[in-house]
Amino acid sequence: MNMKLLVIGFDGATFDLIEPFSKKGILPHISRLIAQGVSTPLISVIPPVSAPAWTSLVTGKNPGKHNIYGFQDKDGRVVNSTFRKSKALWNLLDEHGKRSIAINIPMTSPPERINGIIKSGILTPHERGFSGRFQIDKESLMEKEKALPKMFQWEINQTEKALKILKKEKWDLFFTVYHLSDFVPTIYWNYMDKTHPHYRADDTLSTAVEDAYKVLDDILGRYLSCVDSQTCVVVVSDHGMGPSKKVFNINEWLRREGFLDIRTLTFEKVLSPEKVTGLIKHHAIIKRFVLLLPDFLQKKGYKMVFSRSKDVLSRIHPESRAYAFSHAHFASIWLRKKCDGTLAEIEKRIQDLKDPDTGEPIITRVYRKDQLFHGPWVDNAPDLIVEAIPHYSIRSQRIGTLFSEPLQSGDHRMNGIFIASGPPVKTGILKEHSIFDVCPTLLTLLGLPVPSDMDGCVMNIFKKEVPIKEAEESQIEYHQKVYSKEEEETIRERLSALGYFD
Repeated sequence: MNMKLLVIGFDGATFDLIEPFSKKGILPHISRLIAQGVSTPLISVIPPVSAPAWTSLVTGKNPGKHNIYGFQDKDGRVVNSTFRKSKALWNLLDEHGKRSIAINIPMTSPPERINGIIKSGILTPHERGFSGRFQIDKESLMEKEKALPKMFQWEINQTEKALKILKKEKWDLFFTVYHLSDFVPTIYWNYMDKTHPHYRADDTLSTAVEDAYKVLDDILGRYLSCVDSQTCVVVVSDHGMGPSKKVFNINEWLRREGFLDIRTLTFEKVLSPEKVTGLIKHHAIIKRFVLLLPDFLQKKGYKMVFSRSKDVLSRIHPESRAYAFSHAHFASIWLRKKCDGTLAEIEKRIQDLKDPDTGEPIITRVYRKDQLFHGPWVDNAPDLIVEAIPHYSIRSQRIGTLFSEPLQSGDHRMNGIFIASGPPVKTGILKEHSIFDVCPTLLTLLGLPVPSDMDGCVMNIFKKEVPIKEAEESQIEYHQKVYSKEEEETIRERLSALGYFD
């Protein structure tokens, strides 16, 4: 089997939204791919965060083998491509003389030298093309109706650049990722969902999520018009999305339970993100005043409120026993000193946690690292992973309040998507697959061998039985580079806009 492969990533896309939108007839290109090919729900990694999820997707491995557990490591450093300890899809194509184009895939900065092109996109600290993001990020907080068309146009502009590369360059694999299907539901879910406790009726914004999917479907159609019928097309996501109805602040719980001693900053009591967004939302005069300020003052204020609360590790007392990072309905807990007694104590106590308003237990599972991860880099994994009921978002940056309202009304879920169509692909709906299964399946579509140390298996998507070739293990180790303080700040700002570090 020897063909070209076009992979379009829609970060956060879920069949929970695609199916009802398709029934309305507003996603013609996605619907056609599903009808002509294979589709299956794709179960993400735990936690379902874009950094480990996309890395698992392109390596076919769990984080214990590729070493990416989140956007930051246990020391709080923002991670990058040099932290990855396994070959990615494009490295494996390199070994067989095939050419790859990879655009805007998380965790590809700094870009590697490959037979082809890597453009690492929104998480590239020096990417000039992203210098205008602040205006969109600010408006998504204060002027949501203005931000939406700008978000759409941003993705359309990125598509124009990508299509020029697709048409100009030779390639065997073209792989690009869009974040609109994550960013828009994160901010606008409560305008769509009448069951959401913070539902807001707004004729303009009620279709924001639907419109975002329409934009992405149009973008997909443009790619499809540029490839021939012999090209195999895959649409994939790293995780799904769903409503966020309440926030549980994990480090505040660790503090109250005596596991964490952390200094509380005065500004958190006066200018916490929750208080600032609440004032802007409910007091039009404050909103108008803020919008009259020059951009440089608005940006300075944005950073003060949304950046300073992120610096958790620098405020931890040395005698603390544990601390956490988090996203979605999961928290990653690290112990300062390894102690089975402390692990058992946290496990027992946190499972007794109840929502004070409803009385319901909110923690569904607590995992130790060896229950989720295996491989040579498992020592870098969090000691415990805590899972809550999905509509409880867990956050690690807020100190002082145990439960709070979410800053964003949507958050990640475990259920992503996989859709494939092309000459060798059969039609039908498969039972759910793991995100680890994507890389070996893509390699097989390209007629390449699958490394023996991959955790995933080749999906049964083929019309005819296809021989699966096996290759040697695909571990790799780069010289690890750490971002500068300024580079970290730039990336953290962009991640905040996508719902991380809030």
